[in-house]
Amino acid sequence: MAAALEIGTSSRLTWLLETALRRVRAVPGGDCLVRAAVVGYHPPTETVWSAAFAGRACPYLDRLDLPLSDLPGLDLGTRSGRYRIIHDIAQVGDSRARHVQALLEAGIRSSLTAAVPGLHEVGGFLFLNAEQPGAFTPDLQAAIRPRLDETLTLVRRELNRPITK
Repeated sequence: MAAALEIGTSSRLTWLLETALRRVRAVPGGDCLVRAAVVGYHPPTETVWSAAFAGRACPYLDRLDLPLSDLPGLDLGTRSGRYRIIHDIAQVGDSRARHVQALLEAGIRSSLTAAVPGLHEVGGFLFLNAEQPGAFTPDLQAAIRPRLDETLTLVRRELNRPITK
């Protein structure tokens, strides 16, 4: 699926994520946020793939292309329109899972995930990552919510943009 993503779309998504990361880092308490990423979701094949990222690189996750079932946490809560918060990645799930190891190796300890609405269902997922456990306090969530909601709308437009040659 990654090959189907137009290079221009990928560049626009990267720019959107860079801008969003700067904006959320500017709120009080946001300076611990180090990465924003989007994975696309293809419902017919139930596949997720890396679309773009900004901030700290995480090589394994930056080249992701695998079945959604390999990332079971993406199916919990995020499809309902709520954020999924992981306060300490080292303490949740299977620490041997490759994606968990990749996050820990990159120094990422907490994560916020939001579903990106698609045309008919989820079109992808937006991740915001912090380098400290417990970063996503209720106050930080409230402060960044307007910026994240705006980012989700813009990312949705890019993921749903018709691919042209």
